[in-house]
This record gives sequence, C-alpha cells and structure tokens, in this order.
Amino acid sequence: MGRWFLFLAVCGLLWSCGASPLGRVEGVARLLDQDDPARNRQGAVEVLSVHELRGPGGFGGISGMAYDGTMVTAVNDSGRWLRFPMAVDAIGRPVAFGLLQQGGLGGADGGKDHGDAEELVRVPGGWLVSFEREHRLMLYGDDLSAAPHGQSVPEGFARQPANGGVEAMTVLSDGRLLLLSEDGVDGGGHGLAWIGQPGKWRRLAFARNADFQPTAVAQMPGGDVLLLERRFDVLSGVAIRLSRIALDDLRPGGAIQGRELFILAPPLLVDNYEAMAVRVRSDGRVVVYLVADDNFNPLQKTLLISIVID
Repeated sequence: MGRWFLFLAVCGLLWSCGASPLGRVEGVARLLDQDDPARNRQGAVEVLSVHELRGPGGFGGISGMAYDGTMVTAVNDSGRWLRFPMAVDAIGRPVAFGLLQQGGLGGADGGKDHGDAEELVRVPGGWLVSFEREHRLMLYGDDLSAAPHGQSVPEGFARQPANGGVEAMTVLSDGRLLLLSEDGVDGGGHGLAWIGQPGKWRRLAFARNADFQPTAVAQMPGGDVLLLERRFDVLSGVAIRLSRIALDDLRPGGAIQGRELFILAPPLLVDNYEAMAVRVRSDGRVVVYLVADDNFNPLQKTLLISIVID
C-alpha cells in the first residue's frame, strides 16, 4: 500500500471509529536560520525540516509524544491526550498531517495540579504516563480516556520539586524503564534518575551541566540513549541540548554523562522542546522528532524539528 494511500485511509478510519475529529493539524514550514535559509546542519546532526504545528480546539502544551510511523500520540500540560496522523517522505521529513483527535486523560481532573502530564511511553497493555506536581505513574489501556491503574514508584519519587518531576521517560529494549527527574537532585548535586520496573527500581544519578534540565529521553536502535535537555535564561532565552548516553553507562555508581550532539539557541529558531520520538528509516539512519511545549502561551509556538543523527 502506498504511503499516501495509507495516510488517507488512516484519516478516513478516524472519522468512522466513533472519535470526534476537531479539525486538521497544519504544519507551516519554518527556517532554522533566518540569515542562512539553506542551513541544514547543527553540531553532529542534519536538520531535515522545522514546522510550526497549528491545530484547533486547545491544541498545544505538548510535553510528551510517541510516533509509530503513522500516528503521533501525545499528552499535554492540561491533562489531555492528542492524536493525529503524520506522513513522512523517504528521508523522514514530515510532509502531511491529518485530523486531530483529543480527549481528557482518564482520572485527571484537567487542572494543572492534578493533570500535568509530562511523558508517555508505549508498554505492554497500553500507555504509561508520568505526571508531575502530584507525582505519579499511571498505566492506561489503549483508550487514554478510560480509568488508569496507578503504578508503584521509586523511593523519593514523591519528593521531587512540584514543577520539576519526571519529564523524561523511556522503555529500554530489555523492558526496563528509565526515568529522569527535571529538577530533583541528590545530596551530591547530581540529577535524580531511576531504572527498572514498578516494584524493582534502582537509583541512578546523572551529571548536570550549565543549568540544562532533562525534558525527554529515548533509546536508539543500537541501545544508546538520547537525552534532550532545556535551559532557560531571562536574558538569553531558551536553549536545548541533545546528548547521547552509552547504554553501558546506565548503571548505579558514577554519574551518567552523555556526549553532546548539538545545542540549539537563539538566534536560531528554538522554543521549549519537551517531547521526543525516534524512528529508523530504510537506510538505517536514525530520525529524531522533537516537539516544543508552547505552554498555551501566544508568544510561544508548537515547533516540530526533524533531525538525523550522524
């Protein structure tokens, strides 16, 4: 089946399966560098494209996402889930977006204190969602609006700063989860992290540097892990950094420290990137999709940057 036919078929299925489409997501192409429109490199990555995403009905606030090659599934700061088709070309660059579906996350009241969903990952039986402020891990079935089941959390999980909980979470190839706290630190000033499964957690620590805070993490096909971090300064604005962590370093003991791949900061186009998904294209190269959380602030944008790791 051709890619475009499949994309249109998915859109049609959404209309017929009882969901309530609220309109189409649009992607407006943007330049990474206004002074150099042809620029497509930054650090150790190739930039395929940058889009500004726009959608109806409260679209935005995206803080965690997954992408299966056809559908984007995301959660946002107001306790809602969002889904929309995204078609990509042969090199992994988004070329079309589809109808937006969204609804309230089951068990979340929609308020900021109780509904601040920060990350979701696909796990056997459904979706695992991390919330901050009221720190918790909740397991949902395929229907993200249905009632979830609470999961046991690591020691110290509930004592994270209210607005600085687990924003970065991924499932490793052996089934273990990796959790990184945005603002939580141990007695030595290292960032808090945990690895394992509900009921079988082990504490990790990662080296923090230059006020960058983790916002997303994802495992690459070879086993290494990508870490997305954000820095905000009133004078210089927001910056993001992407690093690569060796799988062998994810063990209790010394502080984890990744190898920097790139930093994105003004005057290049950048916003509050918090969500990340990884795909492998036909030539084996890894394509990474990063989405910015606009905080429902008209001065910010929901940007989608697509990059390829060298």
